[in-house]
Amino acid sequence: MLYPTAQAWRDAPQKRVVLFAMSGLGKTHVSTLLRGSGDWFHYSIDYRIGTRYMGEYIADNAKREAMKVPFLRELLMNDSIYIGSNLSFDNLSPVSTYLGKPGDVDKGGLSLEEYTRRQAQFERAERQALLDTGYFISRAQALYGYPHFVCDTGGSICEWVDPEDPEDPILTALSSEALMVWIKGTEAHTEELIRRFDRAPKPMAYRPDFLAGAWARYLAETGQAAETVDPDAFVRWTYAQALAHRQPIYEAMAARWGVTVAAEDMAQVKTAVDFETVIAAALPATRRRPGRARPLGSHTRVPGASALQSHSRVPGASVLASRATSRAHMCPSTGSPRGPGRAAYLFISVTVPVSGQTSTSSPVAMSCVTSPSSNRSHIAMPARAAPCARMVLAELKRIALGAMPRDVISCNIQAVATPPFAVFSTRITSR
Repeated sequence: MLYPTAQAWRDAPQKRVVLFAMSGLGKTHVSTLLRGSGDWFHYSIDYRIGTRYMGEYIADNAKREAMKVPFLRELLMNDSIYIGSNLSFDNLSPVSTYLGKPGDVDKGGLSLEEYTRRQAQFERAERQALLDTGYFISRAQALYGYPHFVCDTGGSICEWVDPEDPEDPILTALSSEALMVWIKGTEAHTEELIRRFDRAPKPMAYRPDFLAGAWARYLAETGQAAETVDPDAFVRWTYAQALAHRQPIYEAMAARWGVTVAAEDMAQVKTAVDFETVIAAALPATRRRPGRARPLGSHTRVPGASALQSHSRVPGASVLASRATSRAHMCPSTGSPRGPGRAAYLFISVTVPVSGQTSTSSPVAMSCVTSPSSNRSHIAMPARAAPCARMVLAELKRIALGAMPRDVISCNIQAVATPPFAVFSTRITSR
């Protein structure tokens, strides 16, 4: 993480953040406030999309409509008039208008083929605009002298990334340049967003597989033909599903790549100093050491746990470690979306200094545990050993609809570290 501790963030001469969340939770509001302070450069992904990558599409679409009017056609043909979009940070409607909605053409809709084509154009544009963030960080400082930088992303950033992939190109690029901050809403926020959308439905960007599935389900449920679908009715019907689809992706992005700030806390930000304080509160007080747990009271998403849970490989596996749990470890699962032939290990551990213990538990039943210790339920390690000098991993093999342990192995990890503890105890339990 670019700023490993709250103090590192406070002391940083250049503060750089990437804000992400559903539209309507305050990303642009806070970014505009920071820009107004005079020290922050505001990079709007949607503005970059509309001006750099989709400007011609938007203008050509307007010209196409103008060419249907004889009077305007003549003026366009002899270059007497110019048609372009008047895009601004406060007016991004040319982008969403071009994106459109699928359905009845007489009601302002687009054929599914044309709608899908524009969705693909937007995906390419947003991917590239996100990857341009590093360029604008350098530009803001070298050209304009701005010390701080805020990237205001669109709500659809989560559609083009895989937070479980440690080499995801977009997340790797963004997190190497700035601190990624998820503005997390509550159920009340979600209900309010749905109410707003019902009043004024607007175009959205979707992953191709999500869109195809939603379209097929809508036609099946309503019994309508594709060409008679009410465009507004379809996007209203899809919106709540899109929110539910995006929430766990945002959550994983924050857990693996950044930090989380509650929307109600972000709503209290009135100045740049307020913003810096809110971000500092989301960062750990001290630098985390490899092999050590996060402070109690924090929670960590288990990498890949959602994929395991959704595919029923680990019955009852929890996506989030509880607040009493301070660290979770996991490797990709066998038969996961990463591909076959990779073993899965899922454990949750808690580390408490001096008088406490390190407890490791598996979320699935285990028939046996083997270890080199004569006492198979507890392993005492010398003070010179690293906190994670011993680790027991259970290999999971998918069988039928669930998963069960196939083999249990024990491995020693001899690390050199200054021990913060005198004695460690490891307890292996089954759930």
